Amino acid sequence: MAKVLIIEDNATIAKIWRVQLERSGHEVAVAARGVEALELVGNVNPDIILTDLMLPGMNGFEVVEKLRGREDTKDIPIIILTATSSHQNKERAALMGVHSYIVKSECTPRQLSEAVSAALGAAKTN
Repeated sequence: MAKVLIIEDNATIAKIWRVQLERSGHEVAVAARGVEALELVGNVNPDIILTDLMLPGMNGFEVVEKLRGREDTKDIPIIILTATSSHQNKERAALMGVHSYIVKSECTPRQLSEAVSAALGAAKTN
């Protein structure tokens, strides 16, 4: 179906997401750090990116900012998956053009697949 890039430093969480998305028919690549993701994105050419906010070195907002500043990645749908339900973070994400802001503890693997499908569907209509 789609190529997905997951940016998540917790290996267990990344594996759960990867397995769920692969079961849904997606091709999945994983990066544990923002810098790694920025290097990988050109090779993977993802249709959608899922990122945590709390990453080592470069946080998720910095990653999103860099992705939005690149010609080859500026229009890729991005979903933030994070442990923080901060209203300010949600507003900031919306201003940065993030498709969805999802709190990890409130999202099942199935809901994640549905969110990815919704973001991909919205991207096709734009």
